[in-house]
Amino acid sequence: MNEMVVKGREFLVYLSYSGLATCSIYYGLIEKKNIFITFVCFHLICCLGIPVWHAWRHGNLRRKWTSAWKISIHTFLGVSWGLLSGISMMAVIFGGFFWMKSRGLNLHEMALILGQWGITTQGKWLFAFYMTVINSFFEEIFWRGFILDRLLKYLSTFSAILISSFFYSLYHFLIGAILFGVWWGFWATLAVFVAGLFWGWLKQIYKSIYPIWISHGLADFALMWILVIFILE
Repeated sequence: MNEMVVKGREFLVYLSYSGLATCSIYYGLIEKKNIFITFVCFHLICCLGIPVWHAWRHGNLRRKWTSAWKISIHTFLGVSWGLLSGISMMAVIFGGFFWMKSRGLNLHEMALILGQWGITTQGKWLFAFYMTVINSFFEEIFWRGFILDRLLKYLSTFSAILISSFFYSLYHFLIGAILFGVWWGFWATLAVFVAGLFWGWLKQIYKSIYPIWISHGLADFALMWILVIFILE
């Protein structure tokens, strides 16, 4: 009975970490309206700090890190999946954007909101690079490398992927609803949720960060291309 209580508490802790990610985005973008504060709270504290602290606490930091970056023939097959899926996601993102644009998506209002957060034309290329390379890495470390890995101790593979993808999509809805409106934000978040399911599956199949980082990075590249060329023109 005591073991069940301990496991239940641990499970709730990991769910709390999942919710903390959305709280950090809310605090940085809604309360402070500052992208730098958002990156510190979300990327450094949540995505990097929590997993590193847990791995150090359990004495398996080096093993976890080595396992994530291990390269094998199996990994190269996973990378091909990452490339193909990433390119497919880019096509969906571009298609979705132009369809929303034809339906009256207000790009000027989006640019004003981004400017309030500190994302302007002056630093748009640096921001785009950071989001494409660094953000995709941090998110995969946290969601698929840490949260999903921990939830698998208590849940089936399907349930763990489903729950981690749900929490992963929460703060995307927050951002999407602000930028696109609730209706468009919902559909954009649904796409993020499906992507999270796929990346969770990919992580379980290939046990490596490379496939999911590549796929995620390509998806973010498409989003940043839209931001740089069409929104912050």
